[in-house]
Amino acid sequence: TSLEVSVTKIDVNNFEELVRNTNDIWLLEFYSERCGTCQEFEPTWKKVVPKINGVKIGRINIDKKEGLKLSQNVGVLDNGIPNIQLMKGKTQDITIMRGIDDLFDEQKLLSTINLNLKKMQSLGNGEL
Repeated sequence: TSLEVSVTKIDVNNFEELVRNTNDIWLLEFYSERCGTCQEFEPTWKKVVPKINGVKIGRINIDKKEGLKLSQNVGVLDNGIPNIQLMKGKTQDITIMRGIDDLFDEQKLLSTINLNLKKMQSLGNGEL
């Protein structure tokens, strides 16, 4: 059973306010409802997310015009979807996974997120 986690819909209209203009650390999933791999990834994502502490969770649907524009602005579309990013403030971005890299390996995904989260937390507000 997975725990219920608060997930915020992020797009080009609220990204700056919620992500870039705060010191919160965000774990963001860029996805498409039409993407078969994204749909296959969802069960793994839903198991991993409740195990991550100290972050806010956001989803960006690139099927929507506002989500697509945000994806283009941050360069995510160049790397394929689903795409998982850790972001903090204006300068700290870490690509956790993209496309099909270790997509369904729950433990590897969790350890990669936690490793990069610790890195981001230890740097405080500096650039990566």
